[in-house]
This record gives sequence, structure tokens and C-alpha cells, in this order.
Amino acid sequence: SGARCGVYRKGCHGLPVRGRRVRLRRPDAGSEWLRGPHSTARFGASAPVSCRTARRLEEVGADEGVEVAVEVAGDLPLLEVDPVRIREVLVNLVGNALRYAPRGSAVRLMASLDPDRTAVSIAVVDAGPGIPAELQGRVFDRFTRSAESRGSGLGLAIARQLVEAHRGRIGAQSFPSGGTRIWITLPIGPT
Repeated sequence: SGARCGVYRKGCHGLPVRGRRVRLRRPDAGSEWLRGPHSTARFGASAPVSCRTARRLEEVGADEGVEVAVEVAGDLPLLEVDPVRIREVLVNLVGNALRYAPRGSAVRLMASLDPDRTAVSIAVVDAGPGIPAELQGRVFDRFTRSAESRGSGLGLAIARQLVEAHRGRIGAQSFPSGGTRIWITLPIGPT
């Protein structure tokens, strides 16, 4: 299938995107237009995870003693998304994973084509403590955070809004032995 995988420093692979406007509903102020650059990119600076962003995430991971690895299938079709907003989502998810991943572990960012070939699946997986059971059903709600969280409780809520504005879906899965998998699906074609 021509999959291209690698750790950031061994090879930079972005997600293919085509810039497009999407309507974003803000919970407190109606709506606003999001605009991405109107360009097409398979890899590189216009992709949601550019080489520059990837290197920065790797540096942050290294500071925390956590490896950041990327596995992006080489046969992904173009996505028509606002690449700036999708990049924000991915950077937020990887940043959260780095915050909770133990030293010596890895955070993985993976992207592949769904089996039905109608969407791209993206997942961020860490080996942290997982999401507490009492929060799992509302982890994407505004101001939801665990007792250990250093954040505001808005990052995942904003990520959900941005993904849904692209007609996508987002979800979370925690494992009994620890670790969390946050997944996104983005449809292929116009948003």
C-alpha cells in the first residue's frame, strides 16, 4: 500500500490537504469564518503537521524524555480542510499526550485511509495514566478536566468543534492498563 512511516527526525510526512473555508460555530458568539490557504499539499509546510511543527513537537518531547513518532500512510488522498485549524487540533492532541506520557515512552501520531476509503483516520496514542473513568463520557465538554490537569479544560472542547466544523468526528479511548488513544476521522471531499 506504499505506507510511509517514520519518526519526525527520520522523515517528515504531513497530511495531504487542500485549503478551504469552513463555518465554525462558537459556543459564545455565533459563528466565524475560518480560512486556510487555498493550496494543495501532499507533504511539507502547508500540511497540518509540517516539518517545522514536527521538529518542534519532537523537541518538546525530548525535553520531557518522550519520543514523538509519526506514521502517515503514503497513499492518503487530498483533504479539503482549513490546514491551520487542523494543525491546531493535532498540536493540541500531541501536546496533551506529551503532558501525560511517562519519561522513556513514546507518543504516536498515526494517519491512514479508512477501510471504506471515505475518510482519513488520525490517532494520537500515549502511554500515560489514561482518562479517569468519571470523565470519559464528557472529556470533550468545555471546562472538563481531571484533578491532575494543568490546563483550562477547553483544549479538547475546541478540538471537537474544529473537527466537527470539518464534518469530522473525534473520540477518546482509555485502556485499563493505561494509555489513551484520541482519534479523528476527516471525510474525503469538500467540507
